[in-house]
Amino acid sequence: MIRQLKVDFCYAWYSKLFIGMLSFFILTTLLTFFMSDQNVRYEYNSYIHQLEYYQQTGADIEEALNTEYEIIEDNGNSGTIKNPLSFHYEELSASLYSITSDYAFSQLCEGGLVFFPILASFFGLIWATADIKHKTLRYRVMRLGKYANLWSRQINGFIILLSFFILTIPFAFVIQSSFRNQFLTEIDIDVSTYIYASKIAVNYAKQLLFVIAILLFYYEFGYTFGNLLKGNPVSIIVLCIYLLFIPPFFSYDIANIFNNFANTIFEFVGSFSLTTVLDVPLISGALVLFGIFFAMLLCNIMITKKRSSYI
Repeated sequence: MIRQLKVDFCYAWYSKLFIGMLSFFILTTLLTFFMSDQNVRYEYNSYIHQLEYYQQTGADIEEALNTEYEIIEDNGNSGTIKNPLSFHYEELSASLYSITSDYAFSQLCEGGLVFFPILASFFGLIWATADIKHKTLRYRVMRLGKYANLWSRQINGFIILLSFFILTIPFAFVIQSSFRNQFLTEIDIDVSTYIYASKIAVNYAKQLLFVIAILLFYYEFGYTFGNLLKGNPVSIIVLCIYLLFIPPFFSYDIANIFNNFANTIFEFVGSFSLTTVLDVPLISGALVLFGIFFAMLLCNIMITKKRSSYI
């Protein structure tokens, strides 16, 4: 097993797959923190605009900041708010918290809720078809056997995928720190006067387990499509349509179940939010995910059993 893992790592490295996938992980991380930076700049400008308006009208700013705001109407990107200064102060406080080092890992994981399903699925698809593409399947089967090769291939692929995420974490802190320092250099603001009170008990272990679950599930999702269709372009089209263009339609949709878990684990005070989440009991949602995951495993076993190794 260890020897085969070394072989698979060498293949991923020399085929440029390792560098390519790691680059995509880092690129999406950069995009995540760029969006966070743009969000805090937007909230800062919105707050300053409201503050200047209150000053021009002679309103009592201290009283406004100490008075709760009320959202009278919310139309998504627009609405009506009573006491908007208090609202924008709270939004700015939250966005300033989102660019701190304490929130860097959470921000990475929240962005991962958007990007990791795509990356994991495509890696799974590529990994499932590598032996077919390079005509090496027969040699692996002769050395390991059909089923041992299947489990070795899947486990090693996920270990490699997980290593992309682990290697991305230090980059996330460096990127986050760079954006934060640039923001504080350009904007004259005393961040200590903006206090954000976390609404949930932040648990980094739960966040890590959630990301691992996301990567594992969508890796198997992509692997199954790749294995089933032998890397046919149709499999890529199906993945693109499902992951990029189809929103959750019903409660037990895969993405909606993951979103329900995410709502209990993450704060979403930065640039990412879950706008549409249909309530699902977490236990029944977990059972559905386990059922689908088991069905995908069973599908790969049946394909391995029926398909010739001499292809």
